[in-house]
Amino acid sequence: MRCVFLQVLVIINLAILFMLLSFPALAGDFKIMPGKLFLDPQKKTAVFKIISNDKERLAFQLNAVRWTQDEDGRDQYEPTKEIAFFPKILTIEKGEERMIRVGCQSRELPDAEKTYRLFVRELPVSESGGANLKMTMNIGVPVFVTPAHKTQKGVIEKAEISGGELRVRVRNSGNSHFIVQKISVIGSDAAGDEVFTKNINGWYVLPGVSKTFPVELSYKECRQSRVAEIAVQTEDSEMKAKLALNETICTQ
Repeated sequence: MRCVFLQVLVIINLAILFMLLSFPALAGDFKIMPGKLFLDPQKKTAVFKIISNDKERLAFQLNAVRWTQDEDGRDQYEPTKEIAFFPKILTIEKGEERMIRVGCQSRELPDAEKTYRLFVRELPVSESGGANLKMTMNIGVPVFVTPAHKTQKGVIEKAEISGGELRVRVRNSGNSHFIVQKISVIGSDAAGDEVFTKNINGWYVLPGVSKTFPVELSYKECRQSRVAEIAVQTEDSEMKAKLALNETICTQ
């Protein structure tokens, strides 16, 4: 009986050891400040810093991409040489910080804002020189090259029910980005009583782009309501719209 117990104990210990070796360690503890950069003809360069709060040495590789959005507002990235930055690869000892200098190669004044992301990818570091399983972070720092005269023009272009969602399409007809901070939808019945309230977080809408934000809506919530009041909040403004609801619309 004692031998069986010892065998079981060995198996359990081996299983625990296997689990510890199989699962990667957590990503490094660091932060980036500021979280976004702005460049213009008067400010041709900017800097941000990576601050390590980790107990171990961290390594990073940087990569610049052009940031656009497709016809549905989905983010698209492609390699670019329009953004210069230094250093491209760096290490940070525990508790230290490093500065990254960023600049735009073009000296032309854009009519519309140009948008980029500088991805800061954490590299796995093995202190022993062997294999080291570890989760790593890849953070995209927005970089905006702004025109001389910025305009932000947002509008709720369309609102419709489709596939169990209320789809709110927001268009940016200005020449610089804005951030949709929150979208609120309140449904009311024929008597004006509230049936449901929905709140979702938004995202960037780049200039000249229409982006669709889906809000989950059940058939029951939709059928019991006669109107949905929509409010889209940005940093500087609020857009509002109403959508009439009926059973036919709710089945779409």
